[in-house]
Amino acid sequence: MKRALKIIGIVLFVFIIFAIGLGILYFVTFNTNLWLKYPNPLKTQITFVKLEFSSYNEICHEDCMLEQNILRKRIADYLIKEPTVMPEQMKDYLFDNDVINNFKIQIVIIAREGEEIKKERNDDYEIKTPDYLIEYLNSTSGNLEIKRQIMANFSEQIELSANFLDDLFNIIKDGNGDVDQRITAMNDLRNIISEEEEGNTELEGGPFPKYEHIKYKEICETLISIAENVKNNSLKQAAINAFSVCEKFKILP
Repeated sequence: MKRALKIIGIVLFVFIIFAIGLGILYFVTFNTNLWLKYPNPLKTQITFVKLEFSSYNEICHEDCMLEQNILRKRIADYLIKEPTVMPEQMKDYLFDNDVINNFKIQIVIIAREGEEIKKERNDDYEIKTPDYLIEYLNSTSGNLEIKRQIMANFSEQIELSANFLDDLFNIIKDGNGDVDQRITAMNDLRNIISEEEEGNTELEGGPFPKYEHIKYKEICETLISIAENVKNNSLKQAAINAFSVCEKFKILP
C-alpha cells in the first residue's frame, strides 16, 4: 500500500512539473519575444499558430494589423528559406476545410509577399503564381472569396480560371440568392478584364478564350433579364454595368 502511494505521489509530482513547464512555455511563446530564439522549424509553426489565432479577430485594429503584417513577413521569409517544405504546408492550410477563410486569405497574401521578396532580392526574377494557388483556383469546391484573393494578388500572372467564372455565373443566375452576393459577383465579372485585354475586341469567344462561348451568351442573357425585370435598383445597375463585358466582346444574345 505504501509503495502504491509512493508511486502515485511520484506520478503526481511529475505531472505537476510537466504542467508548470507547459504553462511557462505557453507564457513565453504568446506573451514575450523569447520564442524568436527557438529553432527555425518550431519558430515557423508558432508563427503560423499566432497568425491563425489573430485571424479569428472579427475586427482587426491597428495593433492587430501590425502584428499580422509582421507574422506574414516572417512566414514569407521562411517560405523562401524552405522552398520544399513550406509550400506543402501552405497548401495543407489552404485546402483544409477546418481552417477559417480569414486565415486562408493570409496564406494567399503570404504567397504574394514571398514572391515580392524574391523580386526585391533579384531584379531578374519573374513573379510566379504558386502551383497550390492555381490548383485551388481551378478546384470546383474552393471558396469564392479565397479565389477572389488569388485573382487580386496574382492577376498579372495567371489566366482566369473557368471554375472561378462558373462560381460567379452561378451566383448571378440564382434568383433566390443573396442580393449583395449577386451584386459582388457582377462587379467581379465586370472587373476581371485585365489591362492586356482592354481595348482588344478581337478575342474569339470573349476575354477568356478557353471559356465556352455558349456560357458567356447564357450569362449575358441573364444580365439582360435582371436589368429589365428586377425591382432592386442596385441589382439592376450592377447587371447593366456587368453587361458592358458582353457589349465589349460582342457576346450578345
